[in-house]
Amino acid sequence: MSRYAAPSNALRKEKTFMSPFTPSYWKAAALEVTSIRTLAVMAMLLAATIVVRAYLWIPLGWVPNLRLKFDFLPEALAGAVGGPILGVIFGALSDIISFLINPTGAYFPGYTLSCVLVMLTFSLFFYKRKISMWRIALAKLIYNGLINILLGSLWSSMMLGKAYVVYFWSSLIKNSIMYPIETVMLFVLFGALIIPMVKLGLIPEQKTIFLPAVKKLFRKGDPFLEESPADSAASVSEKTGADKGGF
Repeated sequence: MSRYAAPSNALRKEKTFMSPFTPSYWKAAALEVTSIRTLAVMAMLLAATIVVRAYLWIPLGWVPNLRLKFDFLPEALAGAVGGPILGVIFGALSDIISFLINPTGAYFPGYTLSCVLVMLTFSLFFYKRKISMWRIALAKLIYNGLINILLGSLWSSMMLGKAYVVYFWSSLIKNSIMYPIETVMLFVLFGALIIPMVKLGLIPEQKTIFLPAVKKLFRKGDPFLEESPADSAASVSEKTGADKGGF
């Protein structure tokens, strides 16, 4: 049972899935391709990703080539809104268009594959799922560990000709430093936007609200956020193992 009593709203997406590995989950994801509203939101997030990737980053000088980047934030939102099918398309387009706008050497399809895998990861963890802190942390661990470190080091070795281990250790250090910082950034992002996204019908109702101040801001005078006694009891069960199964 949802923690919040919701009004009738044709735009709100009702169903969440305990696991993405079901036919109904992929059927729902396929329907997003035909939704003009979802396509419009994904187009805006794609533009944001491309601009942020090219122009918005902060150098952190204590480690060579270490940067605080922000493009994973709109990517995570796109994964939550569009699902894995649109997400894969989103990832490929974001890398190819970014390269065309701001090329930094020769085009290499491995980096496009990495962007596709990033979007697939975010989609499987966030699309029509209960967005929780542990899901955010695990999705970012796959992003940093498997995609950035393991695959990214392989692409660098293939492109630049040095031994894989050289890039592996460098990437391991940089991603180990950035993982907790970027994970907290995702916590804050979803904590700030989770209620507006539910109200706009972009994601299903959520039981977890990360930032209480945001809930108070949107809750005042809004029946969508008024808790019923039954929902208060449901929130207790959430703490004792609700949404078991899947990942």
